[in-house]
Amino acid sequence: MSKLLRFQLLLLCLFVSILAFSQSKNERIERVWHGFGFRYEQAGQVLSMDSLQTLLKGNPSSVKFYNQSINATNLSAFMMIGEASCLFVPLARALAKEPIYWSMVVVGCGLIMVQIPIAHSASRNMKKAVDNYNVTRSLNNTNPNTVDLTLGLTPNGMGLTLKF
Repeated sequence: MSKLLRFQLLLLCLFVSILAFSQSKNERIERVWHGFGFRYEQAGQVLSMDSLQTLLKGNPSSVKFYNQSINATNLSAFMMIGEASCLFVPLARALAKEPIYWSMVVVGCGLIMVQIPIAHSASRNMKKAVDNYNVTRSLNNTNPNTVDLTLGLTPNGMGLTLKF
């Protein structure tokens, strides 16, 4: 067997071993549009808010954005109750052919105008939390099967070192 063929076989084996040992499961959190909002998935499984919080717990900046998102979501939900009462009471009175309280309609519309940016900031902060988690996860590369291929000097001359 010639030296060139041996070298080519060595590189082929090295390439195959790198592919075999460097596989990692997909740990990214993906944001998927679903109906009227987003849902978060990891490796094809839908994440609940509790499991999302558990995943983000290891990253302090993601936790900060997550907490801001939860606070804005709670405020937005509280305002939605006020909007519903301010808009549906006059509607019910109109259906009952009673006088409509137009001041309640104006207050309900005003609450909607205030609630829209708050709901948008909640969505934006959750997106920032997930993006921050994904970026730091890819930078840290916590995969235990990392492969390092370096060219260096050995006692016999120059050679490739594969660490995994």
